[in-house]
Amino acid sequence: MTCHAPIAAQRVDPMAAQRRDPIAAIIAACAAEWGVTSVAIRGNSRKPSAVRPRHAAIWIAKEVTGRSTTELGEAFSRDHTSILHALGRVDQADPETRAAIARVRERLDPGISMSRMRAETMDRAQIAALGLTACPKEEGHR
Repeated sequence: MTCHAPIAAQRVDPMAAQRRDPIAAIIAACAAEWGVTSVAIRGNSRKPSAVRPRHAAIWIAKEVTGRSTTELGEAFSRDHTSILHALGRVDQADPETRAAIARVRERLDPGISMSRMRAETMDRAQIAALGLTACPKEEGHR
């Protein structure tokens, strides 16, 4: 008879999966946030219940991994122009969607501070009031 250590006693690294495949972790986090499956996010459905988390996952993947639109297209089984479209849609997203994205990013990286997430949604006047400068690319985006 072989004796094994109890499962609870084994060391588990919760970030190991994210380090191996960060896009899979992002998709899983978006699926959990929006209450859909990872298959729905990677799928071809055009229903808003699948499209919003898919676009959010693409946007987060771009921000977190810095991969090109072609590489993201391969990861999401999409053409790079579809990735560009998703990125543009998230840039114009409503505050509720932006808040959901912030929650997913916090879940993926608890080190992201609330002030940093708030700074991402500030307008130029709010940024200037803090003595900071806005990136020209982000001008007009909230």
